[in-house]
Amino acid sequence: MITGKIEAFRTEPLEDARFIKTERARYRQDGVEKSWEIVEAHDSVAILI
Repeated sequence: MITGKIEAFRTEPLEDARFIKTERARYRQDGVEKSWEIVEAHDSVAILI
C-alpha cells in the first residue's frame, strides 16, 4: 500500500463536546488539506450508528 506524504499534522479541540473528549485532526496529504474528527476513548463497549 502506497500512501502520500503527510505534512503539517495538528489537532485542535472541537467545541461543545458534552460527553466525550473530541478533537479535530488537520493535515496536508500530497498538497491537499484534510481533516478528521477524532475521539479519545477508554475501555468500553460502544455502538456506532
